[in-house]
Amino acid sequence: MTHIISRPPAFSQHEPRLNGFESSHSSCSPPYFGSRSPYCSDSPPTSKSNRFNEAAKPQAKFAAVVRIPSIPEKRHASIDLEMMRMKNKGGMSKSDYKTKMDAIYNSSTIASKDKHKQMIAVNEKWNSSLDANVIDVHSLHQQHIAIVLAKNIKVIRGLNWNCLYVVTGVGNGSPGKVPVLKRRVQDFAAKNGYGCVQMAGNPGILIISIVKK
Repeated sequence: MTHIISRPPAFSQHEPRLNGFESSHSSCSPPYFGSRSPYCSDSPPTSKSNRFNEAAKPQAKFAAVVRIPSIPEKRHASIDLEMMRMKNKGGMSKSDYKTKMDAIYNSSTIASKDKHKQMIAVNEKWNSSLDANVIDVHSLHQQHIAIVLAKNIKVIRGLNWNCLYVVTGVGNGSPGKVPVLKRRVQDFAAKNGYGCVQMAGNPGILIISIVKK
């Protein structure tokens, strides 16, 4: 299936950054073109080496009509992060990710503002091993959530997809086992008018519907 558009808008990769952190350990938008749908398709998954390249490619300026093919979107009934990473031939394992994030968080030599940047960068690298519509926010600080979600929602829009799967965990690594990151994701979705439901059978994964309510 193809969409006919004329001179699609360029996409920016740049996002703002926030300061302040803490750690918490414990997975359907107006598109730029084509018709909008609140549902994800059952098409095969699209794997990638860098989730931001596909959506962020600069668009050529053609006077004529440009024909852009649709990229299939995968609907996930369940998510196994390590299996997904292996399928996509990602370089960073889940254990490597946690080790790196813990090292940054516990470092006494890294300035606070630099810790935020480094933690978000490591999280982005880990997520690049997953399917393009799946992100894992384990080990991030709650103040990082809005930054990471906003950036990845732009990716989903740029691909003309509908859903973002956010692996939050259930708060087993948080004080009092309160799911802080899960609540932050739900708050972000509500604030921005997105649908947000829990994956059936897995309370540690939220599905954000990018088409606004």
